[in-house]
Amino acid sequence: MRVYVPDPSNYFIADLARGQPLRDAAAAGVSVIRFIGGVVHAKIVVVDDALAMVGSVNIDPRSLFLNFEANAIVYGADQVGAVANWIETLHDTTQIGVPAVSTFRDTLEGVARMLDPLL
Repeated sequence: MRVYVPDPSNYFIADLARGQPLRDAAAAGVSVIRFIGGVVHAKIVVVDDALAMVGSVNIDPRSLFLNFEANAIVYGADQVGAVANWIETLHDTTQIGVPAVSTFRDTLEGVARMLDPLL
């Protein structure tokens, strides 16, 4: 599994809140890929080259029930391949892995995670 995230995002507090979960995911074997070429707001899921979901919806209760955003689900080799190929174009502006942080930063990230339902 690969997870792409902007580094940095456009919200410092969100960067803090996601630090610990990204390190946990990386420790569990997820390939965390940091996009350093700007902010990509799209959320994209490609499943077994058979189905893709593309859109702007954050997958959390607050976003799903309060925000008015949308995703599209596509299927078929050509459409799913186009989505997967677009993701691959991001690789020139990425760094793989999550950097280690100081104890102070880790504590700050833990405090920021408590605000996660509000972000």
